[in-house]
Amino acid sequence: MLEVYFVLVLVLSGLFAILGVGGASIYVPLFILLGMPIGAAIPLALFINVFSTAASSFNYYRAKLFKIRYALWILIGVPFGAILGGWISSVIPEKIIFALFSLTLLALAWRMLISKERPKVESDKIVEEEAGVLSEVEGAVVETSIVHSAAGGLTGTISGLLGIGGGVFLVPFLIENGWNAKKAAAISTFVVLCASLFGFVTHALVKKVDFSFLLPIGFAGMIGAYVGSLYMANGNITEKMIKKAFATILLLFAIYMGYNFLT
Repeated sequence: MLEVYFVLVLVLSGLFAILGVGGASIYVPLFILLGMPIGAAIPLALFINVFSTAASSFNYYRAKLFKIRYALWILIGVPFGAILGGWISSVIPEKIIFALFSLTLLALAWRMLISKERPKVESDKIVEEEAGVLSEVEGAVVETSIVHSAAGGLTGTISGLLGIGGGVFLVPFLIENGWNAKKAAAISTFVVLCASLFGFVTHALVKKVDFSFLLPIGFAGMIGAYVGSLYMANGNITEKMIKKAFATILLLFAIYMGYNFLT
């Protein structure tokens, strides 16, 4: 069975890296479909995310698709949200997690499908304003910074609660706020790396995890994501392609998770 998981994660992590997400939103329902309990599927998905998003972030950073300082305001809220989400997931019934997972994926897929393409943000000056990273802090900048910190907190909470990195939320949020799709995917991947790490640690502290199983699967995710992110950084991936592919995947698994809740 380890071989099956290894091959699946190897292939899927490459595809998800092209979309700029870790893929845990798909891994969790997929692992459940393969017979894994949700309590084991969530930390495994987060662990894979740590490896895959680390490889992707390395490639995106080399391609100059993001700078770490752009993510600072988003990252402020991530650890607090991840710890809170991890704790909540350990005390609520599995049925509730299925329902929350399905509703979250449906909402995000709908938002991706109906949203219009926003003006691209290309200059470093504008991107820094969007990220709230300016030497001169004024009202508008502070307000933007708080919004991004709140987005980071929600990303962390989603990560810890549902076992997904939060990229499914953060990518559309950044695009809606005027970010170029490639840059949004790249910076989201780095934030998801941090959110997944905090989320996994929280789960590992409250339940037993099998590292002899996790390590080879995580390694598969790292290899696949490295190759996929190279293609995304250098290939001709348009915002329209990212949105449609992303929304289709989310809708399919939202239906599956909803079915698990109802049965």
